[in-house]
Amino acid sequence: MRQFLAHYYDGVTAQRQTVRVTIQPGALTIHREGSQPVWWDLRDVRPGESSIDGGPVRIERIESSREVLLFDDRSIFDAIAAIDPASPFRRASKSRTSLAGKLLLLLLAAIAVTAVLYLWVLPAAGSMVAERIPVEMEEALGESVARQLTLFETICPDAVAQPVEEVTRRLAEQVPANPYRIRVRVTNGELVNAFAAPGGAIVVFRGLVEKTGSPEELAAVLAHELTHVTQRHGTKAMMRSIAVWSIVTFLTGDASGAAASLAAGLEQLRFSREQEMLADRGAMDLFEKAGIEPQAMIRMFRKLEREAPGLSKRLSYLSTHPDMGDRIREIERWAAERNYPTRRVLPGRPWPPDFKPCGDARR
Repeated sequence: MRQFLAHYYDGVTAQRQTVRVTIQPGALTIHREGSQPVWWDLRDVRPGESSIDGGPVRIERIESSREVLLFDDRSIFDAIAAIDPASPFRRASKSRTSLAGKLLLLLLAAIAVTAVLYLWVLPAAGSMVAERIPVEMEEALGESVARQLTLFETICPDAVAQPVEEVTRRLAEQVPANPYRIRVRVTNGELVNAFAAPGGAIVVFRGLVEKTGSPEELAAVLAHELTHVTQRHGTKAMMRSIAVWSIVTFLTGDASGAAASLAAGLEQLRFSREQEMLADRGAMDLFEKAGIEPQAMIRMFRKLEREAPGLSKRLSYLSTHPDMGDRIREIERWAAERNYPTRRVLPGRPWPPDFKPCGDARR
């Protein structure tokens, strides 16, 4: 015979007694310390309503609902139903199982719908909306994002930024249909990073420039970021974030919390893997049109890959992009198939630029 611990209320006093309950064919026996056992005929007891609804496990006598047993072990219903299949406890057991199954199905359905929305519906909707945003609005949005993300950075003067701007201009000239004014900010930050905000705002950190061995190596990163601009990847990512924000606000009613999540997402400006690969291919096309040696792109990516373990999370250019080894192999295949005339980007100019006019970023 199985035994269960329970709390017993005799229906006469308010005193709660801790008891042991054994299940026998046709009966429950309640063993009380220092008192005679109480015998309940299974035909005279029923599960409490809260038990059927998934609440506390409660068994009460039909003739006096004030006389009850409360169980922590929910398997008591299954044990009674196994002895008496026709009892209401079998229905209660099935009800709990059915409720759990329904909750699980609802959870799985919610996960599936969320995945479909995030992976397919929202990106498609973001792309459709991005294509209809005026260029002027994109540029204003990009300026706002760039200012926000460089709020605590020292912006270098034009004398320092000019070489970087010239490299960018060489690449941008290869996109005659480009509707954007490309604006470059060079910061004195140590971060090995560059990012393209919507509408042509590009931010380059000193840490990245100092890792390059030539203007051509810097061009490898800038060509990638410039392709993000011309393909409107940043705008599409932001439209997707806004769509997520709208859904979260609708579901939770918490506009401030959703807005904070949106702001955090915009700071990362992470693109999909497909967009990153498209940006690499766009960079290869710009290199060929600008006549920049393809080996410079390979050198730069190999350098980033080699130094990544030591730089860890500081090398955020790697952490937000696809596997560098895969990217390098793709570029090597492209370079092996190309044989075009090349010319230097900034011939006779010292490299990297002197960042002393920017001041000390660590102050």
